Amino acid sequence: MAQIQLKVYSNELQKQLFPQNSFYKKSLGLTGLAADAATFEIPQLGSVGEAKEGAPLILPLQVKKSDDDSTTGTMKLLYCDPILVEDEEDIVTNYSKRQAKQQQQASALNTRAADYAAKMWMPTATGTIIVTTGSTRATNLVGLTSTRKAVTKTDMLNVFNALLRHNIGDIPGNLYGLVTADAYTDLLGISDFVDYNKTGYVSKLEQGILGKICGIEIMVRSKNGSIGAWYDANNVVVTSVATSGTDRPASIFWHDALVCHAEAHPKTLIKADDPTYLGTVLNSTVRFGAEKCRKDQKGVVALAEVPSS
Repeated sequence: MAQIQLKVYSNELQKQLFPQNSFYKKSLGLTGLAADAATFEIPQLGSVGEAKEGAPLILPLQVKKSDDDSTTGTMKLLYCDPILVEDEEDIVTNYSKRQAKQQQQASALNTRAADYAAKMWMPTATGTIIVTTGSTRATNLVGLTSTRKAVTKTDMLNVFNALLRHNIGDIPGNLYGLVTADAYTDLLGISDFVDYNKTGYVSKLEQGILGKICGIEIMVRSKNGSIGAWYDANNVVVTSVATSGTDRPASIFWHDALVCHAEAHPKTLIKADDPTYLGTVLNSTVRFGAEKCRKDQKGVVALAEVPSS
């Protein structure tokens, strides 16, 4: 007589590891859009010109037309491959496999949304990309073996200066930075930024907390060594596998009122007790968009880690 083979499961369920994805919430959020929304609009007021002083020499004054404009964002359909949860699996495991798989799909969609936001927020306009100037160090961007210049104190001051030149000081909101893992460790090595011994907050450095630099709240994300996207030598945003020695991992810094994300209602698709699969088939979809709010890309700056030679 055959013996029944019992499986014993630990109470601790090891979940799939995902990169940190909450950064894109630090922006203007458009939520509750229709599940089939294809685009979203960000209105922009037209220029009224500079104010003048003194009595006008000619009357009547010249009337100028001020045309308003808008930035259009694309809503991308994000989805997962369907997952089968067999009836037998649901019975013999001592955790809810169906619920765990649905949560796993939600995390996968959130990661893809964060990748898209990182890509769409990366600036390309003239003067918005600062380059690193520090000493030679390795890069952890998957696909690259050449070295890059590290982030320095001067580089961060240049980032802050670039944001100040955008005249965004009067806009209510906060400044944020999303840096690569390499850039984060570079910053931890700059004593002027992390010398908590002088402030009495020694425990912060022990926990690896960097906090704010020049009023910019720093966050870190690592997706194969990048924040989810990077630049090539011509400042074109890249998201595929890095193969060129001139590719440049980048960190981005932004004002949360000048970038945005849009989320439609998510869909959960379930076909329960499917006799052709002997189980339940699960899938999830959502439409997601992200964009820089202004066509002149003010309020967003990047710091690119350039090759050291």
